Amino acid sequence: MNAKQQYDKFVEHVQQSTKKFTLKRSSLKPLFEILDEQMKKKKIAALDPTAVTKALGKDKRLAKYQSALDTLLGVWGTDHDYVIPKPGTQPKESAITPTIILGDGEDKRKILCTKDMACHTWAISGTPANAAKVNTAYTELMDEIGDRYDYGFGLDKGALANARQATMDAIGKSLCEKRTEALDHQVYVCGGFREGQVCPEHLWIEDHTAGKSYDTFIAQDVRVVDRVGEKGKPFKPGCEASAFKADEIARVRVDGYTKGQYTSLP
Repeated sequence: MNAKQQYDKFVEHVQQSTKKFTLKRSSLKPLFEILDEQMKKKKIAALDPTAVTKALGKDKRLAKYQSALDTLLGVWGTDHDYVIPKPGTQPKESAITPTIILGDGEDKRKILCTKDMACHTWAISGTPANAAKVNTAYTELMDEIGDRYDYGFGLDKGALANARQATMDAIGKSLCEKRTEALDHQVYVCGGFREGQVCPEHLWIEDHTAGKSYDTFIAQDVRVVDRVGEKGKPFKPGCEASAFKADEIARVRVDGYTKGQYTSLP
């Protein structure tokens, strides 16, 4: 299979992963620019996963393209066929993104502990057995919200702030698992947004009663920061390399913790 055929198969694979694909505003645009440049110069070369990761950044919309990205990396620069995996195929650890496909079915990796959970599955649920269900529901809701707001394209500062708060309100109402522990604690699920995003790049929890914030990434234990964020001020959660600006943060109050969250607190 030549590069043009692989390219076309990649586009087909991507289109299977989203309801509405528009290259102009797609999180994959930097990658397509790399592919187009190689094809224009007729110098097709294998893609360096590190370079592609750097080009794509940390946009959460990339999670739904993980299978397509991994498949492309495996064939680009060769004459191998680009074969779109059938639904239910055993997922691999991704070379292109730290996001792990979560699941507990026969065809997916079982989540054994909270350390295996992404920030959003822990902040929303914290229950390992529910990770796959939570991840699927979260991805579907973010796709819906992204489409509704055209992924933030063209929104002014005020409209963007309103969209971000509406996103967090929807997460709190539709996704957050019922809290059963420390119900007298004023707890918030917090979202950090960057570069015009209407879907959060990162989620963490702030306990304003205890004055502590809790955060996690894949393959990390829950981290604690002995302070909480304040409205109108920047804040740096425990797992982030840099603080989110004041207007990049939105919060929804939930009060208390799930059992899974509570038992995993440091």
